[in-house]
Amino acid sequence: MNCWNSADLLAVRVSLLDTDGSPLCGEPDGSAYDMKPISLAVTPTVDTGETVTTRAGDGTICYTRSDADVNTGADLVLTICTFDLELIALMTGSESYTGPNGGPAMAVGTNTADAVEAHFWTRTKDGSSNVAAPNTYWHHVYPNVTWSIGSHTMGRDVLQMVLNGTAQVSSTIGAGGFSDIPTTPTDPYWWNVWTAADLPDPAVAPYDQNGFVCGFVDTPACSPSSP
Repeated sequence: MNCWNSADLLAVRVSLLDTDGSPLCGEPDGSAYDMKPISLAVTPTVDTGETVTTRAGDGTICYTRSDADVNTGADLVLTICTFDLELIALMTGSESYTGPNGGPAMAVGTNTADAVEAHFWTRTKDGSSNVAAPNTYWHHVYPNVTWSIGSHTMGRDVLQMVLNGTAQVSSTIGAGGFSDIPTTPTDPYWWNVWTAADLPDPAVAPYDQNGFVCGFVDTPACSPSSP
């Protein structure tokens, strides 16, 4: 088994999930893809275990039990460089519409976002060298994430949008909305990662639908199945 590094966050794709956590297949504008993410911070969430001890009347311990900590998911913080309103709106449940000049527009309210499957691609490195195909990239998936808009600053520098996510386990994601998740995991998971040969090309279907490297993409008519 090779021991490779992961570097360079290259792309992010999100797709809406159905109410049961399975892929929402054949959904127009049900996905979004962006090739200008800056960083993804991941902080696992833990349900802290406890130790129960009972002493007898003479002070001796007559019963003890320790429960281990349990990892329940993760808090995610995604920072993106492109002001991709469609991506932001889809992730946060905001309203995306066409602006008065034909450009993108978005209205942010107090609604709760729907859960999405979130995919990220990083580069596979062997030391400082790129790994050749078919292991060129790491493909990361968080199968069930709910996002909200985070703190951001408008100033002289480019606007870096921050999106806060709560990642939870899922056992219903199957192969995902684009059928590109290996169906080998058997247990519910909140993070799945493997090496892949390709990075989604914005010039190739289905990512070429809007002619840009960001924005809405129709989720294919996939066939969701549990792994």
